[in-house]
Order: sequence, then structure tokens, then C-alpha cells
Amino acid sequence: AHPPISAAAKSAAETTPPPSLPASRGLAGKLRDGECLVKGKAAGTPTPTSADQLGWKGLLEFSRSSGAAGVLYSGTSAGTEERHKRSDAEIEICCTAHTNTRVRHLVKSVIRGLKACQEPERPREGMGGTYFFMNENGRKVGILKPCDEEPLAPNNPKGYVGRQLGDPGWKPTVRVGEAAMREVAAYLLDHDGWAKVPTSVLVRARHPIFCYNNRMSSVRASSIDLAAKDTGVGEGGEESGSKESHAPLPMKLGSLQEFVWHDCDTSEIGTSRFSTSDVHRIGILDIRLFNTDRHAGNMLVRMPRETSSTDLKSRIADAKYELIPIDHGFCLPETLEAPYFEWLHWPQAMLPFSEEELAYIKRIDIEADKELLRKELPNLRPECLRVLEISTLLLKHCAEAGLTLFEIASIMTRPFEGGGEDLSDLEKFSSYARSVIDSLSESDEEDDDSSIVESCSDDDDESSSECERGGGRHKNRID
Repeated sequence: AHPPISAAAKSAAETTPPPSLPASRGLAGKLRDGECLVKGKAAGTPTPTSADQLGWKGLLEFSRSSGAAGVLYSGTSAGTEERHKRSDAEIEICCTAHTNTRVRHLVKSVIRGLKACQEPERPREGMGGTYFFMNENGRKVGILKPCDEEPLAPNNPKGYVGRQLGDPGWKPTVRVGEAAMREVAAYLLDHDGWAKVPTSVLVRARHPIFCYNNRMSSVRASSIDLAAKDTGVGEGGEESGSKESHAPLPMKLGSLQEFVWHDCDTSEIGTSRFSTSDVHRIGILDIRLFNTDRHAGNMLVRMPRETSSTDLKSRIADAKYELIPIDHGFCLPETLEAPYFEWLHWPQAMLPFSEEELAYIKRIDIEADKELLRKELPNLRPECLRVLEISTLLLKHCAEAGLTLFEIASIMTRPFEGGGEDLSDLEKFSSYARSVIDSLSESDEEDDDSSIVESCSDDDDESSSECERGGGRHKNRID
């Protein structure tokens, strides 16, 4: 029931006392009591019951029965515009309990572009398969990232291959093929667009521009098998009574995000031009999601379009640039590891939170967030929800205690000592808490067993049955 702990963490737990978290006794108590490390599922919530229903395998199975029909409209007209279909291209929403206006607008824009013969583009940047989709006017509106073209996935078009779907990926705590779910999770958890995460949704799609270079091998389970539901394509890649060359391309699972028009990213401009509010909002999101890959390239910069100054030079000098966070495929890892926050040493991160930001943090409902992800992304692994709970608790208690964004992130970040990387304070604290829980459980079990044996030795028949019942009660409490 616990996330895995490395040998280094276990060694640290035996020798290192819990680091001090100023005025965060509530968090410390919850960690010591195991509430953050072991949580039960909410009653009545449909959750996967086996390992095959989690991760990319469960996502594949879930997508088969959750296409656009019945999602966008409840009548027979569903699929006339939202589910565009032709001989070589198709896209539809899947794997969601409901859609909103922004999601529907995004998918409709992509469909109108395909109908107008606006072909997608594949950029050279990035390590995974990424495709820009246009609207009917040829303007970029969406970015599609197929699951089987992620870094190290079998159909990666950039040559970064070598793993199977579900194996540890570029980040060991994020499995190959499961980044798409995290993209959508970041959008769902950005309540009311607080940090401006672009609209994201899981889709099924096919198009000749996608990479199918491994079509008949191990990726068969994630693409050809998915196509069999609608097209009748078998494992041999042939449709009954037709040749393989006439069979439709396999459907692919992936995430579709809104394309955000921007001027540059944060690597191309000085940090003094960024507003404290934007930096804090992205930082709050990153801490909640335990983002392991917030680098300069995935924070887009957009200059305000409205200004009172007509002089371009003074407009550029006075403007505060807008920040938009993208690329959240490496957030919500399965266990605590080394996060990366590009903004950690920016001056804005060392300033105190505003009253508005503190109020937002206080309103965050951890259980509601977990329930939302269970509903919308039931195949997201439960370990990811535990990390979300721990990181959000850390944020809430530390913000209440008056810590800055820099101070909170420093608790999560691994320091470099002696030429190497040491465990973070949060990792040490969690490891110590687990060691205390384990030792208390073992001690209670030994004490209970010895008391039961002594009482059982007094009477032969009547007490023996009572002792068995008592032992069961103690065992349930320990579990």
C-alpha cells in the first residue's frame, strides 16, 4: 500500500531525524499517522480493480467504450460534426465523463480544419511525436501527442525508442505511454484557469502524418487492436475480404491541447519582465502536481496586446509579459523523486504570497481533486494520487505558516552535496514517517500476541475462542 522507497531513503530514515517544517504540525501529524501514505478509496467511486485496468492498458480498454457518440450529444445526431471521419483521417473525444465548452470548441476547430483539407504539421522540435492541427483558415489551433510516439515508445518518430508501453520512461516514475493522462490531469486541476493551462482532452485519432513504422510489432496492442473495434482489422493487419493496403490506418490514443499563440519562451527573455502573480500561479500549480520537468522551454511568453502607449519602444519597456505553462506529461510521478522548477531562483519566487493567492491555496480541496481525477481519469495510477495529496498538503500547511514559494519548493528539491544528489527534506520526512509507522505496527503486534497467549493459557476451551476473536480484532486494527 506504500509507494516504493529506495535503499538510500531507507538508510536515511534510520539515521536522519525528521527535518523541521515551521508551524506545519498538522502536516507532520498526518504523515506520522500515515494518512498521506495510505488512503482508502472513496465509497461508491468506480475504480479499477486490477493492474491491467491501470495505466496505458486500462486507458486503451476504457477508450473503446467512450468515444464521441453519447459524449457531446445524447441524440442520434452525435458525431455529425464532432466525429469527423474519412478514409485516412479521424478524430474523436474519448475517455472523459463529460466535456465542456472549451473542449468542444477545440475539437470542432480541428475537425473543420480537416474538412477544409488543412493538413497537420510535424515540427522538428521535441523528443516525442507532436502534431499541429489547423482550423479551416489554416491557423494553428491544437497540438496532438499520440501515446505510442512519446519518448522511448515504440513508434517514436525521432528515434528515441527502446521501451514498451508501460515500461519506466524518460523519467523512471512516469511510464511510457502515460504522459497523455497527466496532460489532461494538469488541465483538470487548474481550477478556473488559475495558472492558464491550455485546454486538454484525450482523443482517438488517425492520420497519414502519424508515425506507423512499428505497426505490426509490439505497438499492435495500442493501435491496431484499438482500430479493430470500428474497422474489423485483425491482428494480421488485414480486414476480412480485403488487402492490407486498403485497410484504414490504426487509431491512436493521445492528448489534444489547445495551441497557444506566443512571442517566445522564458529562455529568450529576462525574468524581470515577468509578473510576480504569473510566477506564483505557475509555481503553485507545479508544487501541487509535483512537476519534475518545469524547464524554461515549457513556459511560453506572450506580450500584452492592449496598452495605452503608442510608442513601441516604451510599450516593450513597460510591459509585464504573460506566462502560459505547457507540457505537463512529467507531472504526478508514481513516487517522490527530484522535481525541477526553473522558477526556483527567480526573484518573484522569494516574495510572499498575496492575499488572493493564499485564499486560493486555502480553498484547494484535496479529496475533491482526487475524486475528480478518479472520475475523469480512472486509469491514473493510485500512486499518483498519493503524491498529489502529499504535495498539496505541504503547499497548504507551509503557505499558512508564511513560507514563500522558494522555501516550499526547496523542501521538495534535492540538494547537491559532496558532488552528488542528496534526498530532499520531504523525502527524508516521508521515509522517517514510514519507518515510525512500520516499527509501531510491529511493536503493537508483538504486544498483542503476547497478551493473547497469556490469557489463553488460563482457560482451555472457553477462553480459546475468545482469544481467536480478540486476535482478529487486533489484526484488523494494525492493518
